[in-house]
Amino acid sequence: MNPFSVDHISCSNKQDYFNRYPMVKSIVTAYACLHRCIALLFLLGLIYLGGCKTVPLQDRNYADSGGFWEQNSDTQARFRHQVYDKDDEIGVLYTSGRNTLLNGTSINLHSDIENHSFISSGLHSAARIEFKGDDEGDDDACVITVDRFKWGDAYADAYDCWYHIKTPHALLKAKNATLHIDVTSTETEVIVISGAIKVFTHGEPVQSIDVNSNQEVIISHQTIHRPLAISSDEIWQKIQWRTNFQLYKTVIDWRMVAQTAVTVGMVAAIIAARILGGGGRLNGYRRPHGLGRF
Repeated sequence: MNPFSVDHISCSNKQDYFNRYPMVKSIVTAYACLHRCIALLFLLGLIYLGGCKTVPLQDRNYADSGGFWEQNSDTQARFRHQVYDKDDEIGVLYTSGRNTLLNGTSINLHSDIENHSFISSGLHSAARIEFKGDDEGDDDACVITVDRFKWGDAYADAYDCWYHIKTPHALLKAKNATLHIDVTSTETEVIVISGAIKVFTHGEPVQSIDVNSNQEVIISHQTIHRPLAISSDEIWQKIQWRTNFQLYKTVIDWRMVAQTAVTVGMVAAIIAARILGGGGRLNGYRRPHGLGRF
């Protein structure tokens, strides 16, 4: 007779059986606890998922103190945050389309990003990065460097952090400013929408210039052309590509969580009532004796 089989033992003799084989009681108790924990985790996961929903980003012109960066299709760049270590999270990436890669991995909707990440938005895709600021409040130490930006369009809002944006033709330094950058193989075109930025050429001798709000400047072949005034309509035409892409995020709707919890609780109560009322029966089937109840 198998000492670990309790199906042949009546309920009145189970306690004596477990006293004789205490290890069996420990195993059965642990199994029962594990079963209940798994069921509880499943129910909690079901309730949580029931409250998750995908909603569009409402105000794309707002971000926290770290500011944000949006890039158009066929654009790529690498991002380094001076305040954080290499493997630290520096912000959140939101994507539109199916061809946005984060360090070579396709991203759907959104993802946390680590320092020194490389983001590429391909055909019919776009990306937005919302950066963390400096928790210690030292705005001068908060420097976000954007490099390997060799082609494409980008829209940046440098809020409380310095943005150092490197293109093949220029280095742009911006803080408390909003700007649009268009990079081609021959030139970098910068439009300052609000605030003011500094523009530097690469190599020696270094040229630099201040560019103010509602001005456009073109840098090509170690030459900074004279900034020109630009109208609101012209600015809108340049940044209109942003409206072609809708960005989404996943949020928890606590009202839906509560409704799901109530529904799950009612179903569980109905099942429990049927089991107890039927003397261990559910849908006409008697609960098997043995390990099920002791």
